Order: sequence, then structure tokens, then C-alpha cells
Amino acid sequence: MSTFNAPDLQAPRFRNKVLNLLNGKMFDAFIKKHPNYKGTLDLKTFKEVVTVFNGNIKEAVVDFRDGVELPQNLGYLLVAKCDKPKNKENLDYAASIKYGKTVTHRNWESDNFLAKICYSNYSLKYRFADRELWGFKPAKTFRQNVSKTFPENYQRYLHLTDKTKLSKLYKNI
Repeated sequence: MSTFNAPDLQAPRFRNKVLNLLNGKMFDAFIKKHPNYKGTLDLKTFKEVVTVFNGNIKEAVVDFRDGVELPQNLGYLLVAKCDKPKNKENLDYAASIKYGKTVTHRNWESDNFLAKICYSNYSLKYRFADRELWGFKPAKTFRQNVSKTFPENYQRYLHLTDKTKLSKLYKNI
């Protein structure tokens, strides 16, 4: 085991600017596109509806093996299990700082599998303009939910190897 140099917790940090899309501009654009909601919907309710909908999608992705098809043909979202990378260590920072040695996660609870949240718009029915530019970055609560439930139910999820493509998994579904 090699020694582990603990990070300096007092060092300056870089933070990206956060862009929140649930703001007044988006609400005004929604009202402009759907004027029949003008008197019945306010910004607070609009934010609540979007948050509840996103929470329902998050729960469905975790609960269902085959994932969820996003509305408006935006793509497909699922959780897959994959093998541990051969050339990369998954460091356990808390244990490494505690013992002063490099300690890695072994994922004994999930037979050494890792969870991966996958997004794809590869299929023919998801063809829309500039679809190659779209990506998906899960929120922190989504990642935490997946990491909490994955060791308990890892057998449920599809196995994504380095030899298989995600698109082949979708065709099999």
C-alpha cells in the first residue's frame, strides 16, 4: 500500500457558476407558449410541478430494470451495472485520510459491479435536430439515490460491458 497525502481542506476552491433554468424567464416563455395557464399557474406552482415530475422520473429509472423513455422523444434513461475499470482505482478518500494509506472501494456488496446512469438518444425514433449535442448530467440527489439502492438490487439491472454498446441493450429491450 502506498502512502496517501490528504488534501488541503483550507485551500481555495473553484466553483462553476450554476445556471438554474426554473426561473422567471422560463416561466414567462411557458406562459407565452401555453396562454391558457396564464391566470391559474404561478411561478411557485410551476417549479413544484417540474420538481415532482423530475422526482417521479428519477424514482422510475431506479425502480425499473428497463429504464424510462423521456417525454417528447428526448431519449432513454436507465441504470446499468458495469465492470470495474481495469486501469483505474476507485479511491475511498475517507478511509485513505483516516489510515494515511491508499484504500480503494471494493464493492463487495454488489459483486464488484459499478452503477452507471446511461442516457441515449441513439434510436431512430429519437432523431431530432442537433441530437448529438444533447447530454445528460444527473443531479446529486439522483446519483445518491442510485448509489444507495444499487448494492441492494444490483442483479436487477442490465449488464453493460466494455464490448457491448448501449444501443444494443436498447434494441434488446
